[in-house]
Amino acid sequence: MEIDFIVSIDIGSARTRVLIAEIAESGGAKIVGVADRPSGGVEKGRITDEEKASKVLSRCIIEAERMAGVNVEGACLSFSSAGIRSFSSQGVLNLDMEGRSLIEKFSM
Repeated sequence: MEIDFIVSIDIGSARTRVLIAEIAESGGAKIVGVADRPSGGVEKGRITDEEKASKVLSRCIIEAERMAGVNVEGACLSFSSAGIRSFSSQGVLNLDMEGRSLIEKFSM
């Protein structure tokens, strides 16, 4: 039986958090991994230093993965700021996590 997980990432000016939850057959969720670190490279809801923000996020993902005993393959991301606007785009995000590179192609 394959176990389904949902991964949530929240990047804030003060804290960066990652949560991994196991989805039960009944539809409920059980939290199996969490990480919470002071944010880096984020000020007033804007990423000001991409390298610092990426390092903090990578550390959070690794910490939550270890706690949950799973490897993250995708996530729901929360990032809010007064200056955010939406537009259609495609891109690639490369996170280096202890020699394991997570490259995620996304489309908006």
